[in-house]
Amino acid sequence: MKSLAAFSACVLCLAFVQAGDQKGFDASKLLGGWTYIAGSRNGEKIPQEHLKGVVKFDKTQVVVPGEGGEAFVMSYTVDGSKSPVAIDLKIDKAPIKEAVGSKALGIIVLDGDSLKLCYVEGNTRPTSFDSTKDNKYHSFSLKRAAK
Repeated sequence: MKSLAAFSACVLCLAFVQAGDQKGFDASKLLGGWTYIAGSRNGEKIPQEHLKGVVKFDKTQVVVPGEGGEAFVMSYTVDGSKSPVAIDLKIDKAPIKEAVGSKALGIIVLDGDSLKLCYVEGNTRPTSFDSTKDNKYHSFSLKRAAK
């Protein structure tokens, strides 16, 4: 019985490691459009009406729709050697002029047509996708947009 329990625990651990393992991450799979499923900021759920539009990734930039038709344009780099994959963001253009030049560190997990993204301004990378009032993380779930 103990060996069955130990085996089950090993299988669960292996499944978790494989699901979270993004080694050899192919950044080209980010390219294209993504629509929001859900989001939270500082531990507060973002209302669905604020999660409209398509987030678009190209090879060097991500364009995030803003209210009133103005978009946030951010340059980004990914480090697929990290698990989860690390993403560094810098705001190049924004409807809020004070935001230009701001940087954020984040993590992403790409699973087929599902993308999880979590980031925080500053010099400390998120360690999970759980957004709380204390950690001030911005966390989003997205799905690949229909072509």
